Amino acid sequence: MHGLDARISFLVFLLTTIFCLAYACKKKVEVPTPQFRGCYSDNGLDRDLPIMGGTSEDLTADLCDKSCKAQNFGFFGLQGNTCWCGSTFGRYGKAAHFMCSTPCPGDMNQKCGGEGINSVYSVSD
Repeated sequence: MHGLDARISFLVFLLTTIFCLAYACKKKVEVPTPQFRGCYSDNGLDRDLPIMGGTSEDLTADLCDKSCKAQNFGFFGLQGNTCWCGSTFGRYGKAAHFMCSTPCPGDMNQKCGGEGINSVYSVSD
């Protein structure tokens, strides 16, 4: 009988482990994401976010986030296919949300500002 108990115990352990690995024990890993701060007016002669983080026909919030984060900036703005970085934002005022209507070239579900308007984000942690 002792051998049967050991096999049953092992089988219970094995099934519990498999269940745990497959469903219950998976730890959810949170990936830091940039936080949308709003739509803000810009001035092409004196940029609100003054450092160009790059231009790309595949621009997304994540791509701009990485560029500005690598340069130690706290904020970034998307405007068409251009990424702008800076330590502060908002000196030209907030713009209406609907003015951030240009789809990002790298992800049409994201908005990349508008004409003279930045979609502003905090860089991810």
